[in-house]
Amino acid sequence: MRVELSRAVLEQPAAFRYLTAIAWMFTDGRHRWSVGDSDAIAGSAWLAAEATERRRILAEDAHRASTSEGRAQLYVCAVGAAARWTGGRWEVPADLAEKVLREPLSIVVENAKCDGAFIRIVVLRTGEKRLRRRLGDEVFERLRRSCTNPLGDNEWFAVKHGAGHNTGQQVELVVGAEPTAARRVYVLVDSDRDRPDAPLGATARQVEKTCERLRDGHEARLRLVLRVLRKREVENYLPREALRAYSSGKLASWDALGELGKDHSDLKQLFGKNLWQVMLEERHQGLFHDRALRDRAGRAGRELDELVEDLVSLL
Repeated sequence: MRVELSRAVLEQPAAFRYLTAIAWMFTDGRHRWSVGDSDAIAGSAWLAAEATERRRILAEDAHRASTSEGRAQLYVCAVGAAARWTGGRWEVPADLAEKVLREPLSIVVENAKCDGAFIRIVVLRTGEKRLRRRLGDEVFERLRRSCTNPLGDNEWFAVKHGAGHNTGQQVELVVGAEPTAARRVYVLVDSDRDRPDAPLGATARQVEKTCERLRDGHEARLRLVLRVLRKREVENYLPREALRAYSSGKLASWDALGELGKDHSDLKQLFGKNLWQVMLEERHQGLFHDRALRDRAGRAGRELDELVEDLVSLL
């Protein structure tokens, strides 16, 4: 998130330890520093209390941040203040803000193994250019090295298992967890549509209703984004060559489905219930390159770009 430190908190000794912890997250690239007046930072009581070398680094970071664009999403105020949503941003006391900013983005899916593997591939492949711009090359490479399994890296992303029809309940648990201010939650569910114009499946409908209820009147503690897949489920986005690698003997039957069938058939019935595992096997990772993912997603990969943009907007 883009974060601004209030002038009041810069002069409050009780907040200094939290400000220092938050500042390290700026240095590490976890969050972005929004600075209107770098001289106010450099001359603050907080910076005066820092060690000399760290004081110099922070003053330089603040000066660089003052030239960047973008309004803060989270405004850090004095310890003891109440967290609130006002003027289109969160205002959070420093002690709570430090906890909030340490939290990775929570991603709730129906099946952490399958859907988490899909999100990991889309983020690191289709989302690479967008994330490199947002995070910088060094931080993106750190994310790539640490995000090695479907559960995310637990620094940027943490994937939560919804267990199918219990996904709505999992969303409620994630939203209600501590810290309860400025919580960021992304929800991805299958449409379970057997044709493009069919109604959403029961799980998607239930999760949609749950998200609408949780959003209502809770801006002060929650930003919740729901994405329902356009196709039936994650397996319908697997590139052809990945399907071939999993079971070349079933590929002729898949080819015969036609585009509608490829998008809305239950491919687990054709290839087997463990089809998702092809996304995890190291020897097949080269098959999930950006072009292949976009071609299979259709519409030049626009839906995947939108998925990435949703996630990046919450970081």
